[in-house]
Amino acid sequence: MRKELDRIRQGKQESFKGTYPPEISPLTNDINTLVTHYRSLLERARTHTGNLAHALKTPISVMQNDLDSDNEPDKALLLSQLNTMRQHVEYHLARARLAGSARILGASCSPYQQCKNAASAFERLYQIKGLAVNLEADPALKVAVDAKDFDEMAGNLIENAFKWAENGLWIHTRASENMVEVYVEDDGPGMTEHECQQALQRGKRIDEHTPGSGLGLSIVVDVVAAYQGRLSLTRSELGGLCACLYLPRQR
Repeated sequence: MRKELDRIRQGKQESFKGTYPPEISPLTNDINTLVTHYRSLLERARTHTGNLAHALKTPISVMQNDLDSDNEPDKALLLSQLNTMRQHVEYHLARARLAGSARILGASCSPYQQCKNAASAFERLYQIKGLAVNLEADPALKVAVDAKDFDEMAGNLIENAFKWAENGLWIHTRASENMVEVYVEDDGPGMTEHECQQALQRGKRIDEHTPGSGLGLSIVVDVVAAYQGRLSLTRSELGGLCACLYLPRQR
């Protein structure tokens, strides 16, 4: 174990590979989980840096072109672009803080309670649509995920469902010994298989006419990866989109 730990420190391997007796294996498993988690946090930080740089390019170009022109600078235009830049900076700083505060060992939350809170909030926001929300989940079921991170993942998926649903949405869970599947389905227009693949790419917009940064689903992918889970997008039985989070069950 000491030899493997030295190799991990030296960057020669990424985790413990050996088979250890029952007295030791829980420790090596937890160390592997921590190493993977903080490697994911580092990747998320790099992703936020890239997203921020990408988001600032356009307003900076607009401001530069306006200042380089022979005409008097348009003060209203410059102020609007500065405001856009400020919003992007605040957004990505908030995301970076959330990523940095994430914890993996001892993290726990109830998908039922977190989804219930999120659905209740969006029901008020989208009250005019009068959508029917069906939540089916075991209140006693727990995932090994920090509550704020779960809200970031499920909140994005539930908001998308509220945005596109025509009559209602269905939130439900399925559990195995080690994993929990959290499904968010709607009866909206849905997406093709190609669009589902595109939607998981950073900043990729499927519908340019709806508001948003285009980062929502890619942020979900980043967060779920930190917990060694995954996100899938398929066609729902309701006719719209079915988004499923695969997350580790609390031991």
